[in-house]
Amino acid sequence: MAEQLIITRQYRVIKLKLNFSVTLAGKLEAAVDVAREALRYLPHEPGIHFLLGNVLGKADRFKEAETSFLRALESDPSSCSYHANIGVLYHRWKKLKKAEFHYQKALEINPTHKTTLDNLQKLKNVKQKQANSKL
Repeated sequence: MAEQLIITRQYRVIKLKLNFSVTLAGKLEAAVDVAREALRYLPHEPGIHFLLGNVLGKADRFKEAETSFLRALESDPSSCSYHANIGVLYHRWKKLKKAEFHYQKALEINPTHKTTLDNLQKLKNVKQKQANSKL
């Protein structure tokens, strides 16, 4: 029991450090290192995989970010945030079908999630422009 409390506290501290690192310009690699260190202690913690996915995505390391997001989703497929964020990743990566799928999944979980609704509309606008340009 005491060991679990220590690990839980360590995870919270690491999560705070990671969130802080992400907000500092040019510190993405430090945030990646913190997340990877956290995964050594809690390899199946979806929140850490999610945070790592966000950091890797911000660093344009799309394939690695995808892997992290998918690991988070394996553990918690009912997370609106996880689906929404991998949707953003795919959107930035120009994998529009996958982006739309995950935006839709996020909205199945939380139909009023404003950011996801906005992102889905942006994606539909891009697809419409692409369709119009082919005419």
